[in-house]
Formats: sequence, structure tokens, C-alpha cells
Amino acid sequence: MTSRWLVTSNGHDHLLRHLYVNNVTMDNVAVVQMTSGTLVELCSNIPLKESESGRQFLTVHSLMWRTPGRQWSQVVRVNILKQRKLPSAGQRLQCLTEKRTFPNVLGGFNGRHLRLLAKPWLSYAQYDVVNGSKVWKGLNLDLLHFASNSLNFTYEIMDAEHERWGKGTSQDPDTGYYGRVSRKEVDVGVANTDLLYDRVKVMDFADVIHFSHIVMVYRKPPTPRDIWMLLTPLRMSIISALAGSMVVMTLFVFIMEVTHKQHFASPPTCEVALWSPCGRVLVYSWWLLCMVVAAAYSGTLTAVLSVTKTTDLFLKPRDLLTKDHDYTWGVQRDSGVQLALQVITGDTLQQNVNQSVNAALWAGIQGFAERDPDVNSEDIDTLAAKVRDEDFVLFVVGTNAMTLFAGDCSLLVVQAGMTRTMSSLVLPKGSALTKPLSELILGLHSTGMLTRLSDRWFPPATCPPRPPGPLTIALHHVHGVFLLLLLGAGLACGVMVLELCHRRRTGMRGESN
Repeated sequence: MTSRWLVTSNGHDHLLRHLYVNNVTMDNVAVVQMTSGTLVELCSNIPLKESESGRQFLTVHSLMWRTPGRQWSQVVRVNILKQRKLPSAGQRLQCLTEKRTFPNVLGGFNGRHLRLLAKPWLSYAQYDVVNGSKVWKGLNLDLLHFASNSLNFTYEIMDAEHERWGKGTSQDPDTGYYGRVSRKEVDVGVANTDLLYDRVKVMDFADVIHFSHIVMVYRKPPTPRDIWMLLTPLRMSIISALAGSMVVMTLFVFIMEVTHKQHFASPPTCEVALWSPCGRVLVYSWWLLCMVVAAAYSGTLTAVLSVTKTTDLFLKPRDLLTKDHDYTWGVQRDSGVQLALQVITGDTLQQNVNQSVNAALWAGIQGFAERDPDVNSEDIDTLAAKVRDEDFVLFVVGTNAMTLFAGDCSLLVVQAGMTRTMSSLVLPKGSALTKPLSELILGLHSTGMLTRLSDRWFPPATCPPRPPGPLTIALHHVHGVFLLLLLGAGLACGVMVLELCHRRRTGMRGESN
């Protein structure tokens, strides 16, 4: 916690001038226009010294940020005689509470002018060019604009578009964008930064803005079509039922041929049997079955051929190492995801069971980078283009993937299952802004304001949910027509029996005549 200094003065201006010159950047010094002995006497029942007995008010001054700049300003004015009438010393000293005496630490910064370092980064920080000047916008800019009104500070935005990101770790604290933050050249880094154990050693982070996970993004691999796709609309149950129906129909036709051979026709033929009354009933039943199944089959086959069925080729990072494929994979250079891969493989504080997998993935990226440096490019747009145009898997934070690939329904996003990621604003180590900004972000989370701001910059997914695929024809879908076939076969048997009886009676009458 930052120390607080309450300095007593007998009113000589040279002390004020000395503090003003030597403490321009300090917010933790307040000057009481009274000697220390008098301040103690204020808390006791001892009569005030004669030199102070005529003074009615005690004043406290501190350096405050005003429109022209830092100025000495009165922050406390106390009626001494009134305070002395209070019964206890604690009540008398309530006039000098920390929040009143050091208002710069209250959470408000009294118009202080801060330097923000901005680098374009997806929906968190971006800009439009208006009249030749950059106008910055984004989730973090909205958040800081809200904070400037709540905490009473002004700011200017310093452009770091053409600087490298750097790593911002204890091994490389001074490179690029993060180096300027760690060297305290600026007050706040605007681009959202992944919170990692090694970064916390050299920089401060405000309270978490987004929780997310590392995901894998790659093109949907289409399922190859072959001759067996013609059987896709039919399930095995209906194929078996159709085969059984054909066997039963063949058996019925054979019985009718034998029956006609013995009783009706000479020589018998299949055509004569099928065009008999019983044969016609059987043919009509079979024809009805074929019409219904053919209509259902043609409609389902059309749906199967018009829908590109996809499969999740990679469900977890291990699949990249174990499955046979032609994909390469990569990650943004010096990003939090790359550092997370490296930290997970070596940081004993993160007991991740997939250490060997992560090590093999990172070794694979290094090997691919020797042939194609773009797999570990610092430009996130280059990596996004590789995902869309090539067989390439990108490891990226989920919230970043929402912005990079918004509305692109040709890609698959799969959780990598590595580690949970947290991201927020980054500040120099020991910054006085860290605590009030964290409290503000926590309050925005609790009121739902941060969610509404996020919805503005991270629109909901427009891709429809992945369909389970066209519905295939099962036996229970058309079982009624098979029942009609059985009913028709039974009716044909009855007609054939009646036909036999009729022929026998006709034959017996002919013999008697």
C-alpha cells in the first residue's frame, strides 16, 4: 500500500514551495497549516498555545490536479473550537480521515492527465481515420472513457501501432509495447493483455475483463462422397425389411405359379399367375409399397446430397499429433497463447497433465516455422487468412476468435482444453491506478454494464447451430406400408382360395352335365 505523509507547517511558504518542486508526481502528501504540537493538542484537553489560541480554523492543503495543471489546493478546513468541544480524541480527529486529507487516493484523480498506450487489437482497441487523425474506439476505450468520468481524470492516447508487442515477461520485460508499459513511459496499456504468471512479475493488471479458453480454429473438412452414399438415406432396418419383402413376394409368386399349373393354366406362366385376380391384389400391394418407399428415398437422398456433412477432425490437441492428416498448426508470436504453451510445459505451478502434448505442439510449430514463418507470425490477420485458405489450425483465445472469424460458418472452433485465460488492462508495476481501476471493473461486472459493453463489440454468433444431418429413413417411419403389403398378401391368399373353390365347383358342374 502507498504510504501517506501528513506534514505540519508553521505557515512558512518555503516548505510549500519545496514540496511543490520535489513532489510533483506524488499524491500522498498533505500539509497542515499548524505545528505538530498544536495538532496533538487538538486531540487532547490541553489548552492551546497562546500563538494558536486566536486561530479558529485548521486547514490542510495537498497537490491537486486542476485544468491548468497541478496546484496546491485546500482539501480540509476545520473549525478548531468546534472540534475541541467533541468528547473524545477519535471524534476530534475524524476531520483528518484519509479520504478527506488525501482525496487523490479516494478513487478520484482530480483531473489528472494520464497517458494511454494504444495498439490496434481486434474489438478491444481500433481506430477510424477522421480528417487525417486517428479516432480510437473499442471495448477498452469505452471502459476507460467510463473510468475517466467516474474517477475524474483526463487522458491522451499514444499510438503504438507500428511497435512490436514484445513479451512482457521477466525474461524480456523491455521490448516493444509491453516494454513501454513496464518502463513506466505510460500509465495504462489499452490493448487487452492475457494475464500470465510471468507477466505479473513485471507489470500490474486491473481486474479481469474477460475470462475465456484457448481454442483451435480450422476449416471444416468435407466428408468424401462415394458410391455407398446412395444407401445413406436408408437405415439397415428398412433395407432388411425390403429384402424380406422381396423374398416373401417371390415365394407368393412361386406358390401362385404352382397353383395355376395344377388347376388353371396349361402350360402355366408367371404372367398368367400375376394377372389372375389374386396376383393383381398382390401386385397392387407391392406397387403401393414401392411408391411410398421410392418417394421417401428420393426426398431423403436429395437432402443428403445437398448438405455438406462435416466431421470434427480434431477434438483435442492430441489429435493433431496422433491422427493422419496434412494440417499444420501455429500461434501468434509472443502472444499470451504462445507464452501459455511455453509456461505450461515448464512452470511447476501449473500442474497440467498434458505437458508432453504441449511440448510436442510447440516443437511442431517451431518445425513448421522453419518452412513457413507465417505459422508463427505476429500479425493475427495473416494467421486468420491461413485458417480460411489452407489446411491450418490456429491456437487462439476464444474471445479473439469471436472477433477474427465472426460470421464465417465454414470454420470449426473447438476448445483446446489447455488452460483458462484471463485478460485485462496492463499498468506499470506499483501503479496507483491499479486498485481504483480494478474496483471500477468489478463494479461494472456486478451491475452488468460490462456485459452490455461487450455485447456491443462482440456480437453474437450468426452461424446457425450445426445440424445433426438429414434424417434417414427407418422402419418405424414407413412401417404402415409394410403392414399394407402383408394385408395385401393375406388378401391375395384369400382370393386365390376363393378362385380355387370357384373353379372346382365350375368343373364339377361341367362333369355332371
